[in-house]
Amino acid sequence: MTEFKSKQPQNYNYGEVTTPFNQNNQRWDHPIGEKLEKASKWRVYTITLLSIALILVFLILVTANTFKINVLTSQVSKSGFVISKGVLTKPENIQNDFQILKITFIKNILESFFKSQNNHKFMSEDSFQKLNFLKKENLKFVKIANVKPLGSNIFIINYDVKQKGVILKRSIKAIVATKKVTDNKDLNINPLQLFLQRVELKAYKQEKDKNE
Repeated sequence: MTEFKSKQPQNYNYGEVTTPFNQNNQRWDHPIGEKLEKASKWRVYTITLLSIALILVFLILVTANTFKINVLTSQVSKSGFVISKGVLTKPENIQNDFQILKITFIKNILESFFKSQNNHKFMSEDSFQKLNFLKKENLKFVKIANVKPLGSNIFIINYDVKQKGVILKRSIKAIVATKKVTDNKDLNINPLQLFLQRVELKAYKQEKDKNE
């Protein structure tokens, strides 16, 4: 059997084999693999953005709810002004409820003052001096008869005092405003931060109570 041999060895170039490992722009699964990879990235981005959006919505709802509770609701005790907060079930009654709270505040602060507690944390110095002038008279405070609003912040307070067994009717005019409270203890007592801004002593007529 005859064996043929080349006189000179020949080097044949079979071309360069391309793989994903030696060229950055080539993939063995191109183009389907690249599309799947892009789709996967978009899914991750979408889920991330939706998660952030849901967290923001949750925070907004919590903040709005907290604001509503802190500002629009409160509970009143018989002896300590406004002492705690509650939830209003009818938002349309907010204005009326706030007016009631102002009336309660006036009654409590005046009753406290006339019963010799001299509580003037929530009233102006001018109001304190005028009310203190009334206390210097030889009269015994009986009760606040009623508080009548003349506007959103102006009130007429009718109250009874006793002098030698005779009930006398007195009236004063008060203006209620709001003033920032910095002490946490006072803020717990008066969270709505109401303030007796001004008191006007009205002319009054001494009358004997018909029931006496």
